[in-house]
Amino acid sequence: MNSIDLFICLLLLCLLCACCLQKEASIVCNKPYIRVAGDCCLDLNDNNICDSDEVTTTTTTTTTTSTTTSTSSTSTTASTVSTTSTTTSTIPHLSGGPKYINGFRAYEDKNNFVAYFYFTNESGDELKVFGTAYLNLSDGERILYSGKINISKENYLNTTIGFGNVMHILCIIRVPLYDVGVSRLATGRADIVFTLPDGSYFSADYREVTFPRATDEDLNHYQGSEYMKSSTPLDIVEKRSNVAVTLVRAGYYYIYESDESNGTRYLRVDLEIRNLGLDKISFSSQGALVNVNSSKYGLDSDSTVAVRDLYPGSVGGGYLLFDGVPDLGGRTFDVIVGSSTDVSGHETEFFFQDVLIA
Repeated sequence: MNSIDLFICLLLLCLLCACCLQKEASIVCNKPYIRVAGDCCLDLNDNNICDSDEVTTTTTTTTTTSTTTSTSSTSTTASTVSTTSTTTSTIPHLSGGPKYINGFRAYEDKNNFVAYFYFTNESGDELKVFGTAYLNLSDGERILYSGKINISKENYLNTTIGFGNVMHILCIIRVPLYDVGVSRLATGRADIVFTLPDGSYFSADYREVTFPRATDEDLNHYQGSEYMKSSTPLDIVEKRSNVAVTLVRAGYYYIYESDESNGTRYLRVDLEIRNLGLDKISFSSQGALVNVNSSKYGLDSDSTVAVRDLYPGSVGGGYLLFDGVPDLGGRTFDVIVGSSTDVSGHETEFFFQDVLIA
């Protein structure tokens, strides 16, 4: 081969290599493709490995939770009461196991508050279920009872209670009446959550429950205890003419009506009267009033503090109810609480200014 032929062969080889390099450089792979060995392949998970070279296995698990709503009717000789109760279950749907809580009811008997219900499986067969019951009783204003009861075989009874002539395997819970708070309302609600050892549970409610009705004495005690919890301790003392009157506390006080209405709210002021002198005195709240921003509010017609013949060193007292006082909302008020009278007939008026309650 002469020099001319050699030159031509080398020239052709260079041109061939240039073409190959140009072709290689012209291959561009845009995501989700990647370049591999002069070609493009799909790489959806962006791990620089062709998806065709990977094997992916996907497992899907579906969990179903069911809620069943049932409507039942309870009849008595006096009237018929229709109620709707909801039963929720997270119990696994095991063959033969409990699936529903049914017939949940609650009522008051002579000595106990009684709640009862029964369990059924998917086939409708009744069975005994052991666990823990959480029972709550409410009259819409407050909780009357909240308790935890361990359920064993002693709680079950074959009976027709509450269901005419139909026999059921009832789970019965009894709570002593002295553990249930009295209510000024006639009816309320019972809620139950029944839990099993594995953490699964049933829940149900009944909204036509009759509660022990409060007597007037019970209501007075309840009203007083509510006032003591919400009122403001003051301990402000005014001393005049050998008499010390202390504004012990003040706050809002509710008197509930017998017809179950919301009742009336008063501003209540508690007083203590102490005789510091050597002769007996008397004290009367006649003429007491509250002043809020130049608006005056008088005593309720049934509210008065009257102390007669308070001997030296003795202490008396009571509380005043002022009708129609608006929500003070952090504002102060002035109050005239009454007057003391000594043996000579001289009267001394007691008043407190800029009183602030919560």
